[in-house]
Amino acid sequence: RPYAFHGAFFALAGVDVDPEALRMKLLAEHSTGIIAFPAVGGIRVAFCSLSEDAIPELIERLGKAVSDL
Repeated sequence: RPYAFHGAFFALAGVDVDPEALRMKLLAEHSTGIIAFPAVGGIRVAFCSLSEDAIPELIERLGKAVSDL
């Protein structure tokens, strides 16, 4: 569930799993770095560090990691 964002460089999304556990899993198993925001139950993704073509793969990695948790 996305939260409002205005700059388009970052997106904050709520997740139904522990954000820190998700961050660590993505980094360890999928070579993907995100920022965890446990206080709001969310993660921040930096679109500014991705090419547009890489976004679908990021979404796939996020989905896989969430499913595994």
